[in-house]
Order: sequence, then structure tokens, then C-alpha cells
Amino acid sequence: MLAEAWIEHLQDANIGKDQQDEIYWNKIFEDFHDRTTGPARTKNTLTGKWTRGDCQRFNAYYKQANRKSGENEADLIEIVKTVYLERVDYRRKCNAAERAYEAQREKDLAIKKCEDMKFLMIDTSNLPPHKRAFIERQQAEIMKKYEDAGADD
Repeated sequence: MLAEAWIEHLQDANIGKDQQDEIYWNKIFEDFHDRTTGPARTKNTLTGKWTRGDCQRFNAYYKQANRKSGENEADLIEIVKTVYLERVDYRRKCNAAERAYEAQREKDLAIKKCEDMKFLMIDTSNLPPHKRAFIERQQAEIMKKYEDAGADD
């Protein structure tokens, strides 16, 4: 609704963007409320959505869309809405997958660190020399890994 109101006021030769920003957004705000049956919104909530990029992304898709023969403005808006929702949903899914991957990665690293710390606690004093040597080499590698990591911080 907001994007439709914005496009309508932008394309209106009598209104256009050649007016004060406050007046321009007041007209869009009024038009938005005339179109919607939802709860009343403040002008800041609407312009905040615009500056956040949602409507600007929609507008970019609108500008890229080519009207086909027999399509009117309403048809074009519906097509753009479909494209927008598909792409935004895809982007959100990608972002969610990336966040899930990072969370799993952090969890795996924490588990590995716990396992390493547990391995460092092994007492080698009562082991045969060849087993003691093996475990102590492994412990030294673990210590070096965390010393190197601490140097990067």
C-alpha cells in the first residue's frame, strides 16, 4: 500500500517530487490511510519503513518490470508484489540459514574446545612411556593451538 501510494504521487505530474519533503510525505501518508483498513499508523512508521529499504527494494523491482500489452497499472503492481515477496522471502531464508550455520559452527567450536580442555586434564604420570609420550605430544599441540589463537585476539 505504501509503495503504491508512493509510486502514484511520484508519477503524478501535478504533484511529483518537486515539492517539500514534508508535504510530499503527508500526501503519501493520507493516501496510504485512505487505502488501508488496518490500524492507523504514524507518518514516522511509514517513512521508517521506506528508509529501511523495503519500499525502495519494491520500487527497484517496479522500475525493472516491463508492462506487457493488455496489462494495466494494477496488473503490473500485482506482478511486482509477487516478485518482491519471492525475492525478499528468499533473502530472509538465506539470512536465516547463514545465522543457523554460524550458530552451529560456534557450538561445534565450543564443544571441540571443551573436549580439548578435557584432554589436557589427562594425567600421564602412571602411563607407560610410549603412551605418555603420545598424549603429551597431543597436549602440547592443543596448548599451541590455543596460544596461537590467543595471539590473534
